[in-house]
Amino acid sequence: MTIKPRQRRTDERGSLSLELAILGTGLVAIVGLLVAAGRIALAQTSVEDAANAAARAASIARTAESARDEANAVADSTLRGQNVQCSSRVVDINTSGFSAPIGVPASVTTHVECTVDLADLLVPGLHKSMTFTADGRSAIDQYRERR
Repeated sequence: MTIKPRQRRTDERGSLSLELAILGTGLVAIVGLLVAAGRIALAQTSVEDAANAAARAASIARTAESARDEANAVADSTLRGQNVQCSSRVVDINTSGFSAPIGVPASVTTHVECTVDLADLLVPGLHKSMTFTADGRSAIDQYRERR
């Protein structure tokens, strides 16, 4: 009886390459989704921080005009400091609390909108840009002079 050497099966050639191509595509898609989720979370958190910081800065100001200027500057620097590029940014500040008489509780409110471009992510089904909004509120010292 003669023992034949094992013959190689040639019908599975290239199957490893095919498996890696399929798994690689899936892995790239998952990484893309994670990056998109991170950018979206960072943008929303940054807009909320900007709205709260702007309200706080406005409430410390002495006049309604300087409150608006301070709130705009702080919102802009907060967004830049967290590396969020807004293609359009809106900061609305309600300074009507400055007209309240001394001794009456009053506050400053802010509304920040930031549209962030997400077209560079190349994730299928993701919008090319998203608008994030947040509101902030901060009390004005009720016993400090207001103008």
